[in-house]
Amino acid sequence: MDQLKHLLVQDLQDLLHAEMQLVQALPKMAKAAHHPKLKEAFQKHLRQTEGHVERLKSAFELVGEKAQPKACKGMKGLIGKARKRSMITRAKKISQPILLSLALPKRLSIMRFQGMEPLAV
Repeated sequence: MDQLKHLLVQDLQDLLHAEMQLVQALPKMAKAAHHPKLKEAFQKHLRQTEGHVERLKSAFELVGEKAQPKACKGMKGLIGKARKRSMITRAKKISQPILLSLALPKRLSIMRFQGMEPLAV
């Protein structure tokens, strides 16, 4: 049981870091968006992600651990790629559909939450 708890805590730490990175990146993505609906989608995603951070902190409490993030290299890479695409988009004045590709970090977040479910049950 201790090994399963250890795995769960490691995943919680990784997810917490990933979600915290998104909380920092999403306002910049919203600012880069020119289309109102895309800007609104990034802002909505920010509010949801802030909720995820709070729920993750609650999960740490449930397992009796401190909410300590551990670097999530996957999310860091995706956000770096999104930043690079955003800079190219602004420099070349490419249309907004390119900004949609900036939402890649959400895919990683969803996959991580799905992968943790069996550990938490």
